[in-house]
Amino acid sequence: MTFNRRKLLLQIGILAAVAAVSVLLLLSPQKPPLPAVSQELATKDSLNEEVAKAIEMVQNPNLPPMQGILILRQIANEHPNYAEAQFQLGKLSIQSTQYEKAVARFEKVIEIDSERLEALLLLGNAHAALGNKEAAIKAFEEYLKHPETSEDRDQVIRLIEELKNS
Repeated sequence: MTFNRRKLLLQIGILAAVAAVSVLLLLSPQKPPLPAVSQELATKDSLNEEVAKAIEMVQNPNLPPMQGILILRQIANEHPNYAEAQFQLGKLSIQSTQYEKAVARFEKVIEIDSERLEALLLLGNAHAALGNKEAAIKAFEEYLKHPETSEDRDQVIRLIEELKNS
């Protein structure tokens, strides 16, 4: 078994564990109502702060992560062209193995900000997880068109080759 396949199996195992925890959290009793995300948060700095707080809630084991996710969703709904909220929701969708949702989120991010290279890479990963090889390869190849990707270029090329040969 190649190193990349072992790494992929480990990632799948981690994603499955995260998905199980997410389901349990979704089924747990709801906490107090969410703080309102008002229209006054229209400035990017304010939105960045709100997204950062929501991510802290998701990552803090002492806080209910679903509250942070709901805040992110609210921000994304009220500000659909705010890429950071879409991006964070896409990452959370991958963690909970909701790959279709991740694809939609990352496509939205790329529509808003075509230079958001991590979104291209994660879009490719989500497509690969869904078995959409051609879409995954397309996203990875688009990612490689940017000179900033030189650091992980070889790894992405190997991913493309694996997808083509599988």
